[in-house]
Amino acid sequence: MDETDIRSRPEAIEQVRRFSRRLYKSRKDLIPSIRSAAKATDMRRAAMDLATHFPFIKLLGVLAGLSMEDRISLLIEEGELTDNEALDAIDALEALDESLDLQRALTQVLPSWFGAVAGPRQIAISIIYSKPEACQELSARLAILSRQKLISVNSFKPRGADLIVVLVDSTLLGNENAYSRVLEAMSYYERGMARVIPVLLEPTDLSGTPLDKLQILPKNNIPIASWAKSAEAWYDVAKSIRQVVEGFSTQQRPGSTDIPLTCVLYDRSDVELFQELAPHLALLEKNQMMRLWHPQLVTPGDRVDEQARMQLQQAALIVVLLSANFLSDPAMDELTELVVQRATADKRVLLTVVARPVDVTLTPYSNFQPVSDVTTILHEDRDLLWLTIAKELRERLKQLGQW
Repeated sequence: MDETDIRSRPEAIEQVRRFSRRLYKSRKDLIPSIRSAAKATDMRRAAMDLATHFPFIKLLGVLAGLSMEDRISLLIEEGELTDNEALDAIDALEALDESLDLQRALTQVLPSWFGAVAGPRQIAISIIYSKPEACQELSARLAILSRQKLISVNSFKPRGADLIVVLVDSTLLGNENAYSRVLEAMSYYERGMARVIPVLLEPTDLSGTPLDKLQILPKNNIPIASWAKSAEAWYDVAKSIRQVVEGFSTQQRPGSTDIPLTCVLYDRSDVELFQELAPHLALLEKNQMMRLWHPQLVTPGDRVDEQARMQLQQAALIVVLLSANFLSDPAMDELTELVVQRATADKRVLLTVVARPVDVTLTPYSNFQPVSDVTTILHEDRDLLWLTIAKELRERLKQLGQW
C-alpha cells in the first residue's frame, strides 16, 4: 500500500464521516477566512490559525489530492451529503486552490493531512460528443497526458470532471441527450466547479447557446473541418488543452502592474490584420514600455466578454480595429460602451483604426478621430501604417505619464 495515498488511510475516511456535514454547514465562514489567510504576510501563522479555528480543515487535505469526481463520491458515500451539498462543500476547497502558498503552509502545519497537496493531482477530463470518431481522435491526442499521469479521461460524464471538452457540431446541438450534457457541464462551469472548452468540429452557429461566450478551439475559432490539414487543427487543440491542464497545477501570477497595459479589440475576421500589427507592438513590449492584451490571449473555456471587460477597465490604452463586422457584432456592444465611457473621460486612452471600409457616422466611435484617414486594408504600405500606430501608442503613453 502506498503510504502517500491519503485515500488508503482509515483515519482519512473517518475525517470524511465526522466532518463532511460540518464542512458543508460552516463553508460560509470558512471560505472568507481562507481568502483572508491567503493575503497574510506570515503564511505559516495564518495556516496555524485556520487549523485552530476550523479543525475540520483537515478534511480539505483529504480531498485536495483527489479528482473532482472522487471528491464528490467520497462526500456522498462516506460523508452522507447530497449531490448539491457535496458541490457546495467543495467550494471551500476551490477557495483554497486559489493560493498555492497557503496550501504549502498547511502542508507544513498539518503534514499528515495535506501531504498530497505538495504534488500535482490528475485532472479529470470529460468529453461530450456526438461523433465517436472525433472523440477517439481527441483521446488519442491526449494519450500522452494520460501516460504522464496528468489527466484521466471519462467520456460523456460531466459530473465530477475538472475539465469538460465539448466537441461541437450541428448534430450534437440537435441531440437532446448530448445537449442535456452540455447544459449539465455549464451548470458546473457557472458554479466554478469545472472549466468547459468548446472545440468546433465544423461551422456551427453557437448564438443563443450556453457556449457562445466561451473561448473556442481551435485558434481563431476556425472549425477543424475548415483547416487545410485536420491533423494541424487537432494538434492545436491538444496543445491548448495541455496548457490548460498544466495551468491547474501552477499558481497563476498577474503581470507586472508597473508596466502599462494596452488592449486591442478586433473582429475575428480581422485577426490577420491584427497579426500584422502585433510585431510592431512586440517591440514596445520587449522594451517594457507596455504589456499587451487581445482576445486571442483568453484561456480556452474562459468567457471572452468577462476577460475583455476586466482588461479594458485596467488598460492605459485601448486600440480598436473598426470594421462592419466589429460594429455589427452584438457581443461588442457592451464592450464598446465601456471603451467609449473611458475615452470620453480622456480621449488619449483610445486609438481607433479603420481596418476595413465602414461608415462610423451612426456609431459611438464617430466622435473619435482615427489614427489614419486611409482604410487599413486599402493602404498601399500597411507596414508603414502599423509603424505609425506603434509610434502614436508610444507618444500617448508619454502623454499619460505611463512611460
